[in-house]
Amino acid sequence: MEINLFGITLHLYGFILGLSAVVGLLLVEKRAKEQNISSRYVWTVAAWVLAGGLVAARLWHVITDFDLYIGQGWQVLAVWDGGMSIIGGILGGLIALVFAGKWLNTCRDVNLWQLADLAIFGLPAAQCLGRLGNYVNHELFGLPTALPWKLFIPLEYRPIGYEAEAYYHPLFAYEMVLTGLFAVGLWWYDQQVLGKEERRDQVGKGNYFLVYLAYYSIGRFFLDFLRTDRAVVSGAGLGINQIFLLVALIVVLLAAVRRKMLPGKRVAAAMVAAAGLGVLLVGVIIGALAGQQSAAPNSASKFSQKNTLSAPEFRNIQLGDALLHVEIAQTPEQITRGLSGRPNIGSDGLLFILPGREAPFFWMKDMQFNLDMVWIDQNQVVGISKNVPKPPSADTPDPEVPRVSPGRPAEMVLEIAAGDADRLGIEIGDRLSW
Repeated sequence: MEINLFGITLHLYGFILGLSAVVGLLLVEKRAKEQNISSRYVWTVAAWVLAGGLVAARLWHVITDFDLYIGQGWQVLAVWDGGMSIIGGILGGLIALVFAGKWLNTCRDVNLWQLADLAIFGLPAAQCLGRLGNYVNHELFGLPTALPWKLFIPLEYRPIGYEAEAYYHPLFAYEMVLTGLFAVGLWWYDQQVLGKEERRDQVGKGNYFLVYLAYYSIGRFFLDFLRTDRAVVSGAGLGINQIFLLVALIVVLLAAVRRKMLPGKRVAAAMVAAAGLGVLLVGVIIGALAGQQSAAPNSASKFSQKNTLSAPEFRNIQLGDALLHVEIAQTPEQITRGLSGRPNIGSDGLLFILPGREAPFFWMKDMQFNLDMVWIDQNQVVGISKNVPKPPSADTPDPEVPRVSPGRPAEMVLEIAAGDADRLGIEIGDRLSW
């Protein structure tokens, strides 16, 4: 998704990531001032951390999802299309932080643990805000579900094998809750529970840094069970990211024991945070189990809803000079099913009324005849895809099923029999009336 700002075209995904980074850094800067650390030093270190984090975030994604880039290596650079791993970002940022802490000479009195603790005052908030980028890019959603907070995903963004499923867990939102709760809790604890001198003393011990790494590792480990795109290690039953998170958790716990951290009331604070996380995770797991019945990734499930679909609605429309009696598809289930599996259209056409105004993406899964597709936006024909072929055979692999898109926004799509666009004289610019 793109936005135009003062004549400059911006990718909304990149804009959100940039905004989240700025918000996170402003929070770190605010807290650093209480430690008598200059803003100049904070932003100098931040430049190194952001550079290392961005590069590592993309590299980690490419490595763990390498099959997505086979044969199209140039896509590795298309970061505006999504694909930034927060695990890689944190790892790369830590490496850059170590470098900056050891070799930058602008503030010799600042040690590495101070930098690590201060980073936690901005990192969770930045992660929380940055996950909105996943929403606008239609990515980082989980398994199919029927829960009340289910998220509709357009067909073109659904994983292969899940095309028949319309609703999914909003996994990015779960992580927003996970990181957002920590961000709010940390600032409340630091500003309301601790006194001024105690606040100064706590930064630099590594407590905040290690607690957050443990918190996030545990939360992310369980949330990853809801992902459809886990790169699973053969024989382990766990994803690559999950194994890394377990290793990170063990390292954090060993470091915590070695540093004899969390004495006194910090034990209580950690227990409260862990309890809150436990409630969240239990809710997510119960939700996943409740929606499991709709999570079967095969085309047969596409038709398991046929008894729950409402009776088809038919309308008379005029498109240019053509008068047509068409069936209406406007619910997510009707749009998902379309004409798949039918021996014929059964009317003059099927008119899809789409839920949003983006460039739609249709495929010919389970189609038994060729189609003309008429793309309509603001009640005007803006494109015509003629003689879109059906799959060569019933067992055609999903990646080889013909796909078609107008390459521009459209609010409606009219599917008619192949050749009918020419026979009826339908042309670009024709108006639709009801």
